[in-house]
Amino acid sequence: MTATLVSYLEKNQDRAKIFTVGQFLEDHITANWDVILTEKKARLEHAFAVAGEPSYATYLNYLYQNIHSQLKDAGLRVSTRLPGDMEISREWGTNPAETDQYRCMWSTLYEHETDEALGTIVTVLPHDHTQFRVPIKPPVFALAETTKDEVVATLSNRYAAYDFANLPEFHVYIAQLRGRSKNQ
Repeated sequence: MTATLVSYLEKNQDRAKIFTVGQFLEDHITANWDVILTEKKARLEHAFAVAGEPSYATYLNYLYQNIHSQLKDAGLRVSTRLPGDMEISREWGTNPAETDQYRCMWSTLYEHETDEALGTIVTVLPHDHTQFRVPIKPPVFALAETTKDEVVATLSNRYAAYDFANLPEFHVYIAQLRGRSKNQ
């Protein structure tokens, strides 16, 4: 990434800050998503072999590694460390083999000094449950909405084809799985 978030914000003062940050993150993801996959391939594949799906959190940590300090330098903070709150994330897939999965996470962006909510940063992680694989660039985008209900409503419209509104939050999904395993 050549520009810092501070310089990017200075050059784009005519645009709402949340959308400028969203574009900055989109540019960052575009420049780095596959580089990290290549550079960290052995480590990520090993993590998947040992832990499974949590290895994708490692990938996302690499992807967002230098972003948090840039947010701080720009006088911004997020409600939950990017890419977002795993507990309220939602996942869907397009096939029974679970080789084409998507997890949607988000975090609200705030002005650090005033605590004013600016909007929400959304990250969608395309992934595979059978092997470590991120087949395409993870979409990242900004929303003007700031409350959980508003964000869920907007994402429900955007991802209506996947019945986003009725997908369980991660913590609910895990509780359901635990309940099923106790009954077996």
